[in-house]
Amino acid sequence: GNYSTLHRINTIIINQGATLIGASFAITQTSLTSVTFPTTLETIWGYAFDGCSALTTVHIPNTNTLTTDSYTFRATGISHFEVDGSFKLANYTMLSNLVQFICHGQILQWGTGGITSNAVELYDFSGCDTVFALSATSLLPHATGCVIKVKQSLLTDWQNATNWNALTDVVWEGV
Repeated sequence: GNYSTLHRINTIIINQGATLIGASFAITQTSLTSVTFPTTLETIWGYAFDGCSALTTVHIPNTNTLTTDSYTFRATGISHFEVDGSFKLANYTMLSNLVQFICHGQILQWGTGGITSNAVELYDFSGCDTVFALSATSLLPHATGCVIKVKQSLLTDWQNATNWNALTDVVWEGV
């Protein structure tokens, strides 16, 4: 279903077994404050939650790899984003109000413009078993004064990896 033509929706519960959220699924639902995602979720298409300005917290309990498409969360109020499984963050996912990003699985893609917030306090990649590729424009402009948590055994690898090594005003924590 698509909720883009309905108004004043506060809560959406997506049924267990669903693997895909379609394009413009809840676009401009400015009253939406809560979405319950299934563990089976694999893909969120473009503009799915674009304009959901009251949506401030997202927790996706996925057991599969989750892939987002362009502008999935543009113009939302999301300050806390947590994903349990592996994650592919598309170009221009647009988490512009983000304060905390936590991934308990592997980061398989980090697109340019995926996170555009200048207020991020925490990136928690401690669930990642490997250092993931990062382009200079995908995180560097927005990683100032934040904490980056990674596995203790990979701390030096992260700090020395291409483009990660250019982050100077961050605190690295090995956990």
